[in-house]
Order: sequence, then C-alpha cells, then structure tokens
Amino acid sequence: MKLSYEELEAKFVANRKFLVKSQGDLEQSRESQRQTQKILDRTLRILQETQKNLKETQGALKNTQKALEQALKKISKLEEKCNLNSKNSSKPPSSDQKPSGKSPKQKFKKNGAKPGRCGYFWPTFTQGEVDQFIDVEVQKCPTCKGSVKFAGKELIHQSSRDTGKTLQGHPI
Repeated sequence: MKLSYEELEAKFVANRKFLVKSQGDLEQSRESQRQTQKILDRTLRILQETQKNLKETQGALKNTQKALEQALKKISKLEEKCNLNSKNSSKPPSSDQKPSGKSPKQKFKKNGAKPGRCGYFWPTFTQGEVDQFIDVEVQKCPTCKGSVKFAGKELIHQSSRDTGKTLQGHPI
C-alpha cells in the first residue's frame, strides 16, 4: 500500500503538529520539573535547619534534665536534713524547732474592756447630800461634741466635795 503525495504530506503535517505540541508539552513539563526542583531544594534546606534546631534543642533538653536531677537530689538531701531532730539524730534537744505558742490572731489582741463587761460608775448622791440643783440645757455632748437629743434620761453632773473634781454620769 502506497500512499499518495497528498496523504504523505497530510501525515507529515499532522506529525509535525503533534511534534510541536509534544515539544510544548515537554517544555511545560521541564518548567514544572524546574519549579518542583526549586520547591524540593527549599524544603530540603528547611528540613536541614529543622534537624539542626532539633539537635540543639535535644542538647539543651539533656542539660536541663541533668540540672533537674541535680536539683531534685539537692532537695531530697535538704528535706532529710530538715526532718532531723533530737529524737532521730545526734542533735541536741536545744536545736529542735519549737512550735509557736500563739496563733497570728492571738498576737493582735485589742486593748480595753471586753464586750459584755459591766462598766463602773460613781454612785449618785442621795437627796440629803445634794446642796443645790441646777437646770442646765446641754447643746453638745461634752465628751464627743455631738448634738444632744433628749432621750428621757437626765445628764447628771456630780461634784465630789473631797477632791473638787467634777464627775460625769453619762447617759444622755
């Protein structure tokens, strides 16, 4: 089977188109390969840096673990030392720590009379002992300087004849 010139030319043109298209595809494939290689190279550099950082971190972790072990040993020795007293070692009893006798609340005790305690007042004079009665209107309390309201009780001032001092009985 012999092909005619036109058929051969048509096949040649088709093959040439296919070849041109294949060359374009090949060029695209090579470009894609170059980009993939760049990505691979970048990924390899990142992987190498990560491995280097990992080795450094592992070294630092080993150092930290050693320091932690030493600290734990030191702590256990100090705890053993703290737990020693005259009963379980050759230390004298005077070196034992005494528990504090007072709690912090007992230290700060308020001064003065305790709540509920009855107060002491001078006894009032009898009617026979009183020389004179003076009505006095009180504007302010002599003790606290507050305003005075009549509450149904008298303010009683007593004067001691022996000392001359003025004594106050205070409910107002």
